[in-house]
Amino acid sequence: MSRSSTRTTAGIITVAKIRSASADSWLTENWPKGEGTFQVRKLTGERCVYYYRYTDASGKQQRITLPRYNEQGQPVTLAEARAEAKALARRHMLGDKNLRETLAYEQRKVEEAREAELEKERMAMARRTATLGKLMDAYCEHLHSQGKPSFKQAVPAIRRHIKEPFPELWNAPAADLAPTDLTRILRLMVDNGLLGHANKVRSYIRAAYAAACNAPLNARAPESLRELHITTNPARDLAVIQGSRTTRDQVLSLDELRCFWRRLTATDSHGAAIIRFYMLTGAQRFEQLARATTEDIHDGCLTLLDPKGRREKARRHVLPLLPEAVTAMNEIAPHRIGPYLITLNGGHSACDNSATTPHLKKIASAMIEAGEVQKSFSFGVLRRTVETRLAAAGVTSDVRGHLQSHGLGGVQTRHYDRHDYLEEKRLALEKLRDLMAGKPAQLSYLPGAGKDSSNIADAPQDYPNELKAWGNGRGKI
Repeated sequence: MSRSSTRTTAGIITVAKIRSASADSWLTENWPKGEGTFQVRKLTGERCVYYYRYTDASGKQQRITLPRYNEQGQPVTLAEARAEAKALARRHMLGDKNLRETLAYEQRKVEEAREAELEKERMAMARRTATLGKLMDAYCEHLHSQGKPSFKQAVPAIRRHIKEPFPELWNAPAADLAPTDLTRILRLMVDNGLLGHANKVRSYIRAAYAAACNAPLNARAPESLRELHITTNPARDLAVIQGSRTTRDQVLSLDELRCFWRRLTATDSHGAAIIRFYMLTGAQRFEQLARATTEDIHDGCLTLLDPKGRREKARRHVLPLLPEAVTAMNEIAPHRIGPYLITLNGGHSACDNSATTPHLKKIASAMIEAGEVQKSFSFGVLRRTVETRLAAAGVTSDVRGHLQSHGLGGVQTRHYDRHDYLEEKRLALEKLRDLMAGKPAQLSYLPGAGKDSSNIADAPQDYPNELKAWGNGRGKI
């Protein structure tokens, strides 16, 4: 208190006394011994501040500033301030001698409760806005940031099978959806016969929820997943779609492979050159091969990056290039204007297998018409054929795995086996080239084939029994 201030102590403080008091003067209303005092400090004009003064447990005088505004947000009246001071006096008389510390503690608890309530409201708002659509979009962004090639398949599949047919689920809070809600998405796909696609969409939904649940504990998780505040995974127990994982067993026989290679080498087109390059490099995954550029070729080898699986860093996959592969590569873009190897426009941009498949189907159709193969085939069949024919030729599973970059996720390969298998890959590719270049038997899977057809033992095992019986009865197939 300033020495120049005026203290007024006589009697009960009234509004009139406050108005008549000079600026920066104090008015004190003494109460019975032990209750403390009620004080008012006059400021300029009509403004003033109210206090309650008491003696604490150590015998020191303490002054507590009373609230200046009531619950309605209006300035407190003299009567309201006195009532507040009386309430503090009662607490002091009942034994709360350290009243200032007690009030500070209570204020902290009130603020903590208010903050907890606000946080609860923020979480509720976040829960309402964290829709299934935001979850799936955040998951796709996560795949893209990690450089996962599955990003390109996930985005259109999620849009086509979740967003468009189920807008009410897409806009619903992801945390409020039950497994039965998500099953509706899969059931529609199953009813339309899309078993394989249903299983992929199931995997996308499960992975999205799992990524969001793990985001708070994953320092590298994107903020878009973390801010969803999802803690449960209703897609965890979604059953695998039965029948969606059928084993693909179509494989070209050795003679069929030779017939295919003979037609392929006789075809002069950019598409045929791409397919020859594909075969002469061991039938790699087409999407990996399509990413390759001229900068990936060093010392007669092509280096691909294999991001498949859960690995955070793509695995380097080095392939030796046979002279025939280099020739095919040059024929793909004889007048190169860009860096991409697998291209139909001189390397300006890469082409995927959908752009090259028509060239493959044209050759397959010609083979079917000539009776050299019974049914059409895809790049997947060719990849499986390469693996199968190399196995039959004595190439070990380890070398085949390194050649086609699969089955390399075990502890032994990840941590111990540092051999590059480069020479083994070269020998395997040379063996594949020689197998394909061999002279094929004269195949004919057409009824009425002559005696020059190949032996029935060379026919694929999934040919119809009546065809085998026909071959055994009329000669060779």
